[in-house]
Amino acid sequence: MKLAILATQPEATATKLLAEAAKDKGHEVRIFNPLEMYLYISNVHKKDRLYYQDKENTYRIYKNEMDAVITRLGGSLNHCLAIVQHIRQNMGIFCTQTASGIMTASDKLKTSQVLSLHGIHVPKTVYAKEPRDVKLLIDLAGGLPVIVKGLTGSQGANVVILETPLSANSVLESYYKSKTQVIVQEYIEPDKTGAKDIRAIVVGNKVVASMQRKAPKGSFKANVSLGAEAEPIELTEDQKELCVKASKAVGLDTSGVDLMTGKDGKNYIIEINGNHGWKIQNVCTDINIAAEYISFVEDNFKKGNEQRDLWPVHSHIDGLKNEVEKQKKEYRFVDQQRNEFLNDRTNLEKEITGLKNTLKAKEEKIHKLYLDLEHADRQLMLQQMKV
Repeated sequence: MKLAILATQPEATATKLLAEAAKDKGHEVRIFNPLEMYLYISNVHKKDRLYYQDKENTYRIYKNEMDAVITRLGGSLNHCLAIVQHIRQNMGIFCTQTASGIMTASDKLKTSQVLSLHGIHVPKTVYAKEPRDVKLLIDLAGGLPVIVKGLTGSQGANVVILETPLSANSVLESYYKSKTQVIVQEYIEPDKTGAKDIRAIVVGNKVVASMQRKAPKGSFKANVSLGAEAEPIELTEDQKELCVKASKAVGLDTSGVDLMTGKDGKNYIIEINGNHGWKIQNVCTDINIAAEYISFVEDNFKKGNEQRDLWPVHSHIDGLKNEVEKQKKEYRFVDQQRNEFLNDRTNLEKEITGLKNTLKAKEEKIHKLYLDLEHADRQLMLQQMKV
């Protein structure tokens, strides 16, 4: 297999590990920085091209020189995603990620919208271009404390917790004045052991590695890059299924999914990272994450992109089907309750009729006794008069 790694940081650890894993399996590997690529759109159908400039010259990259592409994009997304779109759709080359998926994952608001659309639990999220009504934002997010995030950013950047009305007003007012767009999210309360979350690496249809991260004392950010403690963790089947579903929903076959379990026991997807960090490899040392990537590409590159591109559509359809079944169940339950009520009503009406008949019989008996009493009184009076 001829594998290309599209990386904005060609010398990064992740890029090197992926290249080594591919070479260990006997594949040809080339590393390209997408920022050095030109795309050419032809006026003839299916004649679009791709060019690359290195330190010495610029040359064309032919379609038959790449069987598959692994993407590791960390900056200049507009240009990089145009390249990915061109490679995947215009040239028809297999890629591990979609351009739309990478874009969605890079935007926290879009991620929450897409996940919610697919019926995946996310924290309550409120977005406002100009956050003037601070009280409404906080109330909609479930009340203080709340989390405020910039629409983009990683490794805990642009994320703050607001715990008092004073801090909420001052911070949100500063965002408003600087015209910074933010989202306000529900604070997922951790258990007594402290703030923690889970990072799961999704490759294809499975979670290949997962670690639990615990925030340093006095912090709510559980990022390893910010000093959080990390250890491997085995996810439940439900958690694994949730992470895979979330990654697929945004259009990514490979991603880092951040998961939290609230005090109420519910699992929430916090973020999805299209260009996840590689520090998890130092924690989950018994798993070769790069090798999992290569295995996924080996199993899928000949199938092309089309079926995988349709997954979000299929997922949405499945979600609608599940909602229909849910509504049917609720209808059947309500109908059963109605029938039970009607049966109870019929039985009650019978009981009331029986009681009315009993009451009538008793009234008639009392009336007869009253007449008998009157007759006895008259007889007594007659006897007394004779005497």
